[in-house]
Amino acid sequence: MTQMSSSMIKPTVTPKGVNRLGAVFCDTVRRYRNPFILYWAAMIIFGPLAAIIDYVNTFGNPNLLHASSWGGSDLFGLCMLITLGASVVIPMVVFSYLDNRRALDVFHALPVTRGKLFWGNMLATLFLLFAPFVVCVLPVAAAVDLSPLWLNPVDPAVDFSMLRVSGFIVGAALMMCGLMVLLMICCSTVVESFGYFCILMVGYVMVVYMGFNLVGQYTFGFSSFWVEYFLLRFSPVAILTSTSGIASPNFWIPSLQMGLLGAVLIVLGWRRYVRRKSEQAGGYIWAPVYYVAAVLKAPMAAL
Repeated sequence: MTQMSSSMIKPTVTPKGVNRLGAVFCDTVRRYRNPFILYWAAMIIFGPLAAIIDYVNTFGNPNLLHASSWGGSDLFGLCMLITLGASVVIPMVVFSYLDNRRALDVFHALPVTRGKLFWGNMLATLFLLFAPFVVCVLPVAAAVDLSPLWLNPVDPAVDFSMLRVSGFIVGAALMMCGLMVLLMICCSTVVESFGYFCILMVGYVMVVYMGFNLVGQYTFGFSSFWVEYFLLRFSPVAILTSTSGIASPNFWIPSLQMGLLGAVLIVLGWRRYVRRKSEQAGGYIWAPVYYVAAVLKAPMAAL
C-alpha cells in the first residue's frame, strides 16, 4: 500500500485554490474516486437494489418480506460490516502519503497550511466514508422500519431497530476512522499503523474485562458494572461480541460515546499532524502510542 501510483499521491491544487480548504477537499476526493466508486457500487447492490429484489421476489407479501434478506437484516448486516471495514481502509488510503518521504515533501511544499491540508483530507475521508451509507443504507433502513410491508405480522409494532443500529454504526465508524487517522500520523508505515490499530481495538477490551474480573476476585465479588459497561461502550468490538447489557436497548449511549471519542481522536490527530516533520516519514512513532500498545499487548500475550 505504500507504493502508490503517481496519480494517487500527486496533488493538483491549482494556484487559484491554494491555501483553501475546499480545494484540498475536492482534490482528495478526485484522486480517490476509483475506490470510492467501488464502495458506492457495493452499498447500492446490498442496499436499495437488494431491497427492491426482495420486494419483487416476495410479491409484496408481508409474511414473506419480514423474513426476507432485508427484513431479516441479513443484507443490512452486510452493509454495516462494509461500512466498518471502509472506516479503516479509507483513512489508510487517504493518509498513506505520510509514510512516503518523497510524497510527504511534495504535499508539504504546497502553499497550503498543514492545518488546512489535514482538515481537507479529513473531511474528504469522512465524505468518502459516510456519503454512500447516508444515501444508500439509511433510506432503506427507514423504509424497512416504518413500512407496514416489512413489519412482523405477528407483532407489527414499530421499533426502529434498523435505524438504531444504523446510529450505532455511524458512531463506531467515526471512532474507528479517527483512531486509524491518528495512528497513520503517529506511526511510520501503513502496516505498522494497522497492527497498532488491531492491538488497541482488541487489547482495550481484554484489559477492561480482565481488570474488572480481578476487582471482583479481590473484593469478594463486588464489581461496579456501570463503570465496566461505560468503558466497554467505547469499543465496537465489545458491543458486537457481547450478549450482556453493554449496549443499551436504544444503542444511543454507545453511539454517543464512540462518536465523541472519534471527534477527540480526530482533533488529537490534527494536533499531531501540524507538529510532525517531513523527515519523520518511514521511521517515526509517537511514544505514547507505543507505550499504550505495549500495555495492551501484555494480557494478549499472557493468554
